[in-house]
Amino acid sequence: MEEKFGKLLQKLEREEIGIVDKLSHIIAFIRPSDPKEIGPTLEAMDRIVIFFQKKDPIAAEISDAINQLLIDSKVSTNITTMGILSRNGFRHEISERFYNKFLPTPPKKGDFGYIFATLFNKKNDHIWVNAIEDEAWIAFFASILSSETYREETKDHLFSELLYAAEILSIWIASEEFNDNFIRLDKTLLNRDSAFIALQRDINDFVHNVQEEHIDLAAIELDLRHIYVLMEQCNEQVALLKKKSINRGISVNLTYELERLGQMIQRLEEILKLIKTFDTPESYLVLMKLFKASVKKNATKNSLYEIFQQSIRVVAKSVTNNTSEHGEHYITENLQQYVKMLFSASGAGAIIAVMALIKITILQAGFSEGVETIWSSLN
Repeated sequence: MEEKFGKLLQKLEREEIGIVDKLSHIIAFIRPSDPKEIGPTLEAMDRIVIFFQKKDPIAAEISDAINQLLIDSKVSTNITTMGILSRNGFRHEISERFYNKFLPTPPKKGDFGYIFATLFNKKNDHIWVNAIEDEAWIAFFASILSSETYREETKDHLFSELLYAAEILSIWIASEEFNDNFIRLDKTLLNRDSAFIALQRDINDFVHNVQEEHIDLAAIELDLRHIYVLMEQCNEQVALLKKKSINRGISVNLTYELERLGQMIQRLEEILKLIKTFDTPESYLVLMKLFKASVKKNATKNSLYEIFQQSIRVVAKSVTNNTSEHGEHYITENLQQYVKMLFSASGAGAIIAVMALIKITILQAGFSEGVETIWSSLN
């Protein structure tokens, strides 16, 4: 381990290497040869934590650079889109992934997704990353982000990114009010402000108050409670749309859009929880959940098989909803309903048996082929 760590230090001391490459070397140092064996990784992570805690000049310089990298990164983009179905549908998603397999999109400055792709560039990285306890990751990140120079600026930037992500998601959710499929199911969306629009207005006011007036979050607990009520109403609206779709026509596209809307509302709930508990042990656990999900998503970002599985899940939900529409009369809750269903099914069986007997009689009657066809068709 010491020899391996010594080689890592030699790489980190090279000034011509950028901070992303230095981070890549650190991740490579803790990456296990077998993703299912995390013992060596935990030992390597402890070694990194000790290195940064000693306040070595090299460690301080790297920590400053990592904080600057985060400050220049657009974390909100990754938070708002990671793990949420594409707005453009499966067809566009498949073509985009196929294209990126051969001609990847050039990285943009501040693209947090590109940083993730560079650091966790192995397909099985998500296995060992998710196998490590959250507490170990929290200690690891706390050590490499322990810059005394940029610590507060980094916190302010991350908090602003969370506020921005919440505002963007609320706008996307509000825009779903004009979705043609949703309007077909519930025309009252055109006649009044839905919970989606009300949520966007409250989120906008909330973000404005926090950013411009620097209000302490503890002082606006009432505003957060009201937002949570509106989010519950949004969930109820989604449930109502799903219920109405059973009677007014379900489709794969509609199921896809309802699934995506539900995912956006859930993500907004997670972001608001991060805002409410910012810089507390509770928020760190939520961040680790998002971090692990991001690593897993990064491993399958260009996977056609993953998008195929995703489409299968949506189709399965659509089929399930459609079946519930046409097959609910076969579901019973008590003995009386069961007996009624039994007699109903038995009656249909008797009719089919009589029709089969008539058809057999027609075939045995010796009619010409034309007459036999007519009588069989009429039967």
